[in-house]
Amino acid sequence: LIMTPSQELSMQIVNVIREWVEGTSITVTQLIGGANMQRQIERLKKKPTIVVGTPGRLAELVKSKKLKMHDIRQVVLDEGDQLLSREHRVIVKNLIEAANPDRQVTVVSATITDEIEIVAKRLMIDPIRIQVTQDELPKSGKVIHSYVKTEVRDKTDLLRGLSHLEGIRALAFINNVDQLRMKEMKLQYNEAPVAVLYSDMKKFERQQTLEAFRKGESRILIATDLAARGLDIEGLTHVIHVDVPHTIEQYLHRSGRTGRAGNDG
Repeated sequence: LIMTPSQELSMQIVNVIREWVEGTSITVTQLIGGANMQRQIERLKKKPTIVVGTPGRLAELVKSKKLKMHDIRQVVLDEGDQLLSREHRVIVKNLIEAANPDRQVTVVSATITDEIEIVAKRLMIDPIRIQVTQDELPKSGKVIHSYVKTEVRDKTDLLRGLSHLEGIRALAFINNVDQLRMKEMKLQYNEAPVAVLYSDMKKFERQQTLEAFRKGESRILIATDLAARGLDIEGLTHVIHVDVPHTIEQYLHRSGRTGRAGNDG
């Protein structure tokens, strides 16, 4: 079982696993909210080797006795700092504890706080910590950090202006969904080439939004941290912190979306 905090990250992982297991007997199934539950139940009946899902939908399937946690021997938490945050912690802990007693638990994250490490260790038996240093990481391109001074009320207009720049492909972060929806309405009214991504959207809407952004139909994708966590978009030229992130870890995760695979950002 691979758990992730967002639907997009689950979909990306499933696509990568499908490439890796092509030509083998290993099968993978996606179990995420916003998708047809009955179809997911039908796929579970075929006993897939790997399931990838979000905590809410996984808990629903366990409660209805369609996902048998006792069969699960490997549990991977991708973006473990998010999954073990207070928002998801109880559900994730219950899912892990329902798995096979001989289970192996793996927690993966680019950033991890002392609190999250303590929580993770309580769910593990004799854990080993593997830390990759900056020197061991693949070389990324040069990332330039800069800021623009503006009044809060002018931020939306500034975003609209940026969306009309030739060659820009940007991921813009906003701290909460209400602010994001307000900016969406104003920008759409002004016909700015932007798209939005947030956790309440249906799976189909999310896929359409990402597809439009990848094709260049929209130049700026505005998202919340949860919606964009783990999102891998090729050729992202900019990351825009429309709202200042609450923590250093958030800043690192957001900024790390650009300057990938040797490209500048």
